[in-house]
Amino acid sequence: MYPQALFPSAPQIVRRAEARIALVIPWLVCYKTLALENKEDGSMEFIEKARIRLEHWIHHSEEHYEEYLSFAQELEDAGKIESARHLKEMISLTSRSNDCLKKAMKALV
Repeated sequence: MYPQALFPSAPQIVRRAEARIALVIPWLVCYKTLALENKEDGSMEFIEKARIRLEHWIHHSEEHYEEYLSFAQELEDAGKIESARHLKEMISLTSRSNDCLKKAMKALV
């Protein structure tokens, strides 16, 4: 991982835990993008940009998927079965969209 001092403009994600502790996680995708944009000629190939974008979307989508599963269980535990059922339907769609993103990534190679 690159030190943030090298890329001070890279955005950060701040996640707050229940214990009110802030964990700052630099976006590795942004670091990759910045590193690639700083090539000698200052350009970046379209396919490489597409790969980086797809990697980011896959990672982001998988994080949401895990959150949705957890929340669906919380809804069930709270007796909100119908809400949980709708969320589980969306979870199924999210899984299908993740598969499509992975196939798009594989097709780039």
